[in-house]
Amino acid sequence: MLVLHETLDQEFLLLAKAEGVADIEELNKILERAVNLKNFLKGKQRIEQVAEFVAKHYRENVEPLGYKAFLVGVDREACAHYKKALDQFLPPEYSEVVYTGNNNDSKLLKEFHLDEKKERQIRKNFGKLDQLPKILIVTEKLL
Repeated sequence: MLVLHETLDQEFLLLAKAEGVADIEELNKILERAVNLKNFLKGKQRIEQVAEFVAKHYRENVEPLGYKAFLVGVDREACAHYKKALDQFLPPEYSEVVYTGNNNDSKLLKEFHLDEKKERQIRKNFGKLDQLPKILIVTEKLL
């Protein structure tokens, strides 16, 4: 689903008004905090630490029970980075990234584009405990 920039602006301003925030400086501070949070969540070192924790936790606590897992990233770029980081700690076939691609995506994002057939197969296999992948990396899709 593609949301136009103008629509997001309107929704943000409506939400700000509903919360009683009308001062443009205060709105800018809120936006800056949101951007900073997103950048923090996508920090390379943080993603590597989270991926290492997820891999260890999965191997020790989830996999022995025969279960699977979702790893949810803040956006598609974070998902791609999580996949690369997880592959350092788990076999690459353990995880798959599932998100909707766009033609104007960066090289990194295009690395994980899936055609409909491949995505359907991944989703189907994820529903079977004896099939790979064991971890789906998503942002909004499939939640």
